[in-house]
Amino acid sequence: MIKTIRISKLSRLSLLSFSILVLVNSCKEPIDAFDFEGNNRLVIDGFITDQLKVHEIRLSYSSGFEDGIFQQLLEEDASVYVEDDLGARFEFQHTGSGRYQSAPFSASADRDYQLFVQVGEEAYSSSNQRMPLRAAKADIRFERGEREVLSNSGRAIVTREGVVITANMPSANSNTYYHWVFENYHQYISPDFGPIAAVFGDLILESFRGVDFLTEEQRDTMATWRDPLAETCYLRNIPDPQVVIHQNNPGTSTYDVEIDFINRDQSFIFDYAIRSRQLITDEASFRYWNQIKQQFENVGSLFDAAASSINGNIVNRSTGETSLGYFGVYREYFDLFFFNDEELGFDPQPLSCRTEDRAFLHLAQALGPENEEKPWGDCISCLERGGALSTTHRKPDWWR
Repeated sequence: MIKTIRISKLSRLSLLSFSILVLVNSCKEPIDAFDFEGNNRLVIDGFITDQLKVHEIRLSYSSGFEDGIFQQLLEEDASVYVEDDLGARFEFQHTGSGRYQSAPFSASADRDYQLFVQVGEEAYSSSNQRMPLRAAKADIRFERGEREVLSNSGRAIVTREGVVITANMPSANSNTYYHWVFENYHQYISPDFGPIAAVFGDLILESFRGVDFLTEEQRDTMATWRDPLAETCYLRNIPDPQVVIHQNNPGTSTYDVEIDFINRDQSFIFDYAIRSRQLITDEASFRYWNQIKQQFENVGSLFDAAASSINGNIVNRSTGETSLGYFGVYREYFDLFFFNDEELGFDPQPLSCRTEDRAFLHLAQALGPENEEKPWGDCISCLERGGALSTTHRKPDWWR
């Protein structure tokens, strides 16, 4: 599977951020290594933890840039499994988009694990990995705040309101390495104008009843105007790519570390949710992800130090070369947080949608996509809002 994305007008920072975002395609997941030299090297990335759950390994190919085009290639026909030092094997099946998932299992603290990947004639394996020693969990807090951030155009520094996420680091007797993985979601409810909008829609429907150019499909679409207009959706946010890691040094007392800032927008109007996985990793994993983090932040010399120089713990057994990517075995703590404008003390954000706008929007949609160019404000269906990795009417079973 190949996806081609034109990026010729992006700045260096945008280019790097976008490349990471496309390769990961999930909220603050570990960022895949990539290669600006265009060598199409296999990138293998994933981890297992002590939590009983489905685990995931991702396979993709690094790619270069030619004529302003970035190509993403996903490996969808590989054999992937994890094996422990007693010979127990855990198979991973391809579920789409280069993602391979296991049946639910949990890693044990007294076992060594190794990842094996076979792609055609090429065989890859990781070094043996063992879960780090148990460490105290860092408490996560969030509060209203302001920060200076890049503007949407990336050309200026502006002050934004939002939510500051802080980790209260526990005291430690030895070096402890933390890695956070976030999935952010929000709820959106389309404006409901009830019977007024329905009646207005009926009037337009009646006026077009004798028009010959409407197809049956268009008439069916217009007929749905009589249905209630209120809609509730649950959206998984597009990720803000970054590596969130921290080393907790021995002998320190508790202290706070800011680990994220979320800009306030319409996603705060209703419930906003953060699913946080706090991973206790080892020093080797921390060094690997710290290199990725430095490469991501080193915008000024991005093309002076190619990311292909960042290698992990996976070897191509056919050639003996170290591959891109990393396989880890970690301890995991899970947190779930909810907040919204009202709970944070922000002023309400009004939704802009007039009854006539909603009715005419339905008419434009019935007549065809070419008639949907007018900015309809917040009138559009919550399923059509865009700006999300996924959108559904179905309420997640973990939602409050």
